[in-house]
Amino acid sequence: MKKAFLLFLSLTFAYTLYAQLKVTSDGKVYIQHQTADTDADVYIGESTYMDPVYDKKGLYVHKYVQTSGNSNCGIYSEAVKNGNGDCMGIFGIGSNLNNNTSTNYGVVGTVQINARGAGICGTSEGGAAPANYITGNYAGYFFGETYLDGCTTAAYGIYDLSDMRLKGNVVSLSDNERRGSVLSNLMSLDVVEYDLHHPREEQLTKEMKNKKDDRRHFGVFAQELQKIYPNLVREGQDGYLTVNYVEMVPLLLRSIQELKQELDKVKGTGNSVQKARRNDISHDDEQTSGMDAIGITTGNRLFQNTPNPFTERTEICFTLAENAQNAYICIFDMTGKMLKQIPVDSSMQSVTVNGYELSAGIYLYSLVVNGQEIDTKRMILSD
Repeated sequence: MKKAFLLFLSLTFAYTLYAQLKVTSDGKVYIQHQTADTDADVYIGESTYMDPVYDKKGLYVHKYVQTSGNSNCGIYSEAVKNGNGDCMGIFGIGSNLNNNTSTNYGVVGTVQINARGAGICGTSEGGAAPANYITGNYAGYFFGETYLDGCTTAAYGIYDLSDMRLKGNVVSLSDNERRGSVLSNLMSLDVVEYDLHHPREEQLTKEMKNKKDDRRHFGVFAQELQKIYPNLVREGQDGYLTVNYVEMVPLLLRSIQELKQELDKVKGTGNSVQKARRNDISHDDEQTSGMDAIGITTGNRLFQNTPNPFTERTEICFTLAENAQNAYICIFDMTGKMLKQIPVDSSMQSVTVNGYELSAGIYLYSLVVNGQEIDTKRMILSD
């Protein structure tokens, strides 16, 4: 009786197994799928739904659930090791040995059009992928710090999240009293051209070194930028400093605005400065200015000082006509007050202004001949 019962159980198990597992004469294996209508070597699934994109498959898993509720996973792979050594949940290689024109992929992911989700989703925070954070339709979505080793090409541009609705504790950079001049801060940076070394140069294979981009680069030193704008510098997990060049663009815009304000100030005070300059010129010079303007300006020229901006000293070059009399190089502040009046004559070609004679700032200098202003230019004394 006992043997008969065991035989019955064996037959029942064999029948059930055959109903779930089928092996065809060409070696294909079907689990929960009874019809041989797939090109996969191993097919696991509950329906005859087939992916029309790839006609040759090693393993095809189709998990179809009609009810709502829990998550649905086609393949769940986990690699766990208690000890030294690498672990990979899924490792993919795509290679066509006989056709270099074919397209090969290690791992491919896709999501339905207009469906919420991502073709490939990754996280460095542990646990499951951050599906609840995805509100749109993306080819790839990564939650956590992401590292790209090599050049990245953006076909249509890279956009930073900058919505006004997401910004709090906003402080305008025009508040110079609190933050200082952005233009002055950026002027303190050294812009350099350099060769970029790989942070793990000794680990690169010969093939990787041959493909390395050896073009020269332009940028700033992160250590210098960190002193004035520490929020634009970040230390990576490998200990090296990185620079947020994208957020340097608003600083460049602000520096342009500051420079424009300085230029507008110069233009706005132009008339009053000229009037003040004329008032500061001695009456004796005015009395000898009977020559008409055309005669005065002929042969007299004023050139831009070099260097400009300057710190220690700068040279102001000029030319004077042989008949020029009572000629001066006059230096004014931005209010029109004359600070220096340097006598010059036709035997001279330049005068030197020392930085210690003035404080840092913007100044105007003019060539005045016989009480007539020939030309006026601007010079900058930096710290």
